Amino acid sequence: MKDVDNIMMSCELREEARPPTLLLRLMHAESATWLSSIFLAMPDRIEFDLTADSAVDLLSPVSLRLACSGKRSWKKLAATDREGQFVWIATPDDWETYAALLEPFIEGRYGHQYFTSEVNDDLLVEVSFGERLLASIQ
Repeated sequence: MKDVDNIMMSCELREEARPPTLLLRLMHAESATWLSSIFLAMPDRIEFDLTADSAVDLLSPVSLRLACSGKRSWKKLAATDREGQFVWIATPDDWETYAALLEPFIEGRYGHQYFTSEVNDDLLVEVSFGERLLASIQ
């Protein structure tokens, strides 16, 4: 069982959504800083299994590996030959852009961002921060 106090993000695969969506729900503003640091470190890594990180609470059986490539591709997120396993490949510039998309959350603003293409990719990645809280207030 994971230490709830150290959870930065929950991860839920929504296969019934069209397109299928991986919802990454940030627990607090520090979670956005944590995820941003992972994105910014990608050019120095060969690969990183985001869903295997101890700070991620998996709400459904899914695996998301991040990888960095020097080549641009229309398709950035692809299913592997194993069910529920995906690889997200992006250039160093792309990882920097993804980190910048987290800035509003780092500043404490609520909302969500889409990080992949619903047209080109096998899975849409949505990062959400504070939307449950916002919904309960309204």
